[in-house]
Amino acid sequence: MRVVLLLIILDFARVEEAFAQRNDRAAERDAAAPDAATVTDDTEIVVTARYGDANVAPETELDEEDIAIHGASSIAELLQSLKPSIDGSGEELELLVNGKRGGAVGVSGFPPEALSRLAILPPDAAARYGYPPGRRVVNLVLKRKFSSLSIDAGASFATAGGRDGQRLSAGYTAISGQTNWGVNAQLSRESALLKNQRHIPRPVAAVDLAGHIEGLGLGEIDPQLSALAGKAVTIAGVPRGAESDPPELSDFVQTAGVVQLGDPHAYETLLPGNETLSLSANLMRPIGAFSGSISVNGGTNHTERLLGLPRASAVLPATSLWSPFHQDVVLVRSYDGDRPLRSRLQSRSWGVSTSLSGAIGSWQLNLLANYMRGSSRSSLDRGIDITEFQKIVASGDVLKNPYGRLPTEIFLTDEIYSIYENWDAQINVSNSIFEMKSGSVFSNFTASANRNFSSNKLIKSNHSSFENSHARNMRFKVQQSFTIPISSRIADERAVLGDLSIDVLGSLDIGGEREVQRAFDGRVNWTPWPSVQLRGSISYTEDVPAVVLLEGPRVETINRVYDFIRQEVAEPVWITGGNPALRRGTRHAFTLNGTFYPLSKEGPTLNVSYQRVIGRRGSGALPTSAPSVEAVFPERFTRDDAGRLIMVDARPINIARNSLEALTTSLVVRLLSERQPAAAVPQNPLRLNMSLNHVWQLKNELLIRNGIAVLDQLNGAGQPRHHASLQLTAGKKGLGATLSGNWVGPARLDGADEVFHFKSSLKFNFSTFFEPHRLIGSGNEDSVFKNLRISFDVQNIFNEFRRVQLNDGSVPYGYGRDEIDPVGRLIRFSIQKRF
Repeated sequence: MRVVLLLIILDFARVEEAFAQRNDRAAERDAAAPDAATVTDDTEIVVTARYGDANVAPETELDEEDIAIHGASSIAELLQSLKPSIDGSGEELELLVNGKRGGAVGVSGFPPEALSRLAILPPDAAARYGYPPGRRVVNLVLKRKFSSLSIDAGASFATAGGRDGQRLSAGYTAISGQTNWGVNAQLSRESALLKNQRHIPRPVAAVDLAGHIEGLGLGEIDPQLSALAGKAVTIAGVPRGAESDPPELSDFVQTAGVVQLGDPHAYETLLPGNETLSLSANLMRPIGAFSGSISVNGGTNHTERLLGLPRASAVLPATSLWSPFHQDVVLVRSYDGDRPLRSRLQSRSWGVSTSLSGAIGSWQLNLLANYMRGSSRSSLDRGIDITEFQKIVASGDVLKNPYGRLPTEIFLTDEIYSIYENWDAQINVSNSIFEMKSGSVFSNFTASANRNFSSNKLIKSNHSSFENSHARNMRFKVQQSFTIPISSRIADERAVLGDLSIDVLGSLDIGGEREVQRAFDGRVNWTPWPSVQLRGSISYTEDVPAVVLLEGPRVETINRVYDFIRQEVAEPVWITGGNPALRRGTRHAFTLNGTFYPLSKEGPTLNVSYQRVIGRRGSGALPTSAPSVEAVFPERFTRDDAGRLIMVDARPINIARNSLEALTTSLVVRLLSERQPAAAVPQNPLRLNMSLNHVWQLKNELLIRNGIAVLDQLNGAGQPRHHASLQLTAGKKGLGATLSGNWVGPARLDGADEVFHFKSSLKFNFSTFFEPHRLIGSGNEDSVFKNLRISFDVQNIFNEFRRVQLNDGSVPYGYGRDEIDPVGRLIRFSIQKRF
């Protein structure tokens, strides 16, 4: 499969030469076009925008050298590395390509070397482009001519053993002027981590792998067998040959007191094995005065978890053809030797995204359309049907050998088949609608339509089945925003207020089975001095649950959790998916943000943000870690007769009220090795980037249902108040290193009878890369080292984990080092070659 994928990509590369020739002349004209200013005669200067610029001036801009120090293998990986210094809130980034919406889905798989520069736009740019308010927008400016075939191979392993992974990817990228295209394939796998590969306390004794006979009430099996063996026999293994012919009493003499024992942890996983294959192809090119793009992607994923050996016991009557004993005994055996129970999840998906962007007169137009279809199949082995097994053992039928291979009908497996599809289309138009003394009033209008379908079929092990399907009617959304300048230094250098603008936004979501959803947002952007930027916003949203929360496919897996009621580790069936019973709610948000440049725009940047969010009747995850939740939602937790937790329905719920207040602080510093005039800057200077983020949760409360106590997640529910992260990147073209750290503050969780104290923890990760050709040089341009990158990463350098203690200082069962973080320190090594 890997060879076939590589041949396909190489074939695309051969076609590219002919494809690019059609665009070379246009590319040369683009290259000759002015970037900033062109002198047309001795007295006239014509100023034009740079190639690929957005219609909003960037807050920060990274050139090729700034990009190169991260050593990323794709633009998506580069953005992930830059995210802490762009937006510490964790919100998703929105992307432009050459200053336009559309095409970012395919371009994100391009190598970072395809970028001419990367521009980080200010927060108010989201409203200009019709994105959700407050999202950070990044403009990807591609080179005008670029082609590359890249092959990337990597491997990873845990230093404690037991867990390893491999990855192989190949891709081709071609850019010629306004036309670009690419194709990429990636195959990866991670091995399962077994319990016996870590120090996990074993709650049960060794398991029998071959089956055995026990006496009733653990007494003597048969006095005559004891006489033959010369000792009292209470247990005896099933002898060889019993799987084909009825055994004799003497056959059990050799197995008297002998049982083939095995470690139960050798048949149970801490972490499942995983295999993933993904394919993507994209094309972006001019269509008349417009720019169009199409991206196709698909993938498959297989996850498997081992759940231990199934065992069953039944009374073997003395009258049975298969019993040589003179009294009833107990037969204990597994289903099929050492075959363990399994939980499997197989999923497939494919989708297509298209866009068309361009100008009609003074209006900027963007058309977007997406289609996604996927399917999944999950199976969960329940074990042996004890009733049917007892029938086989007790029947005495010559054709039903209780020692031989058991029929598949008595092996219980639940299966769930799910299909889903979704399509949406969107039109976005923007323009300056009229002029004010302080500048232009900017309008952005978006209209979108969405429709989806989902189907679930559950086949239970008892042969009963349940099927449901849901097709959501067409739903439409319209959104209008205006950016109104109040004061501007560009329009008036003596403006007392500096730069001041207001963004207002309103939207209506209508159609389908749900009620109308309304949203309003008002924002103020004020820059009283060049070194200070202040922003404030107030928003109101009627919260209609997302499609995935309503109609996501039902999945049943096994999840390893801590049961605070019994104070033990449990592995219940964990149900996830959509909940069609979710109702609408409301969300109020208030945000204040300040950005400060103490030295200059190129110097350190300090950002301070306060956020308060109040939601009512909104959708949220079931807080399964809080012991008090089970008393409120008893139908979501299933226990057996002994009180052991065996099933949790973790699908989302409506929450009566949630209140959140947080203070976020970030500091970003970018330094160059030498501060000299531009002409004297070293050709490849050393660059240093640092970002430090801190989140302080001031309030985090949940009222799950009216009439019960408020759940303070910061006081007894296990949520920490403080979280901090650090990222330090240093390097130049050909060499770079990144050190990142994450600190989580202490927390407390009140159990049923004990208080669990979660200690603060600090984890560090380190990554580095080097390109031999740039470092050691080579006179041969065809050297094998050219465009070769070698990367080395270490996750959790010091093998740290978050410790948990009870009031008396002891470590509760289930919170050992290998149970909290089974992988521990992980090392990755990869080689990438571009041709």
